[in-house]
Amino acid sequence: MNVHKNARLTSWGRERLARAVLSGQTPEAAARAAGVCPRTARKWVARFEAEGIEGLKDRSSRPHRLHRPTTMAVVEQVEALRRQRFTGKQIAAEGLSGILCARPFSSLADEPFAEDDGELGFGLEPLARRSFPILGGVVQDQI
Repeated sequence: MNVHKNARLTSWGRERLARAVLSGQTPEAAARAAGVCPRTARKWVARFEAEGIEGLKDRSSRPHRLHRPTTMAVVEQVEALRRQRFTGKQIAAEGLSGILCARPFSSLADEPFAEDDGELGFGLEPLARRSFPILGGVVQDQI
């Protein structure tokens, strides 16, 4: 578990709090002793009852879906520019905002290349490289 700097309790402390409330202590008293508000204590007790110890682990605050997802026309435009090896900055210079061209990047990066796209995908040949041994490693030069 990756505990953030503002977390009052770890999952172990949350479990201890939940068990104290379930054993008869009031949520207000247990919350005061743990340094959290009673509402938070009740939330952790409810999670502990419903899901056990797994329910007390940290959860992501990321939304489950985007409020306004990128349209398919923009995704196709970004994909076409990426097939031409444009970088994010170059795509943004084409008139798309930085966030609009960043969102499709993550989904495009996960897609497998088509079989006929060659070794590197997008129909491009691999770059020729030369290696030069140096003290402590190798320097690569692109031709």
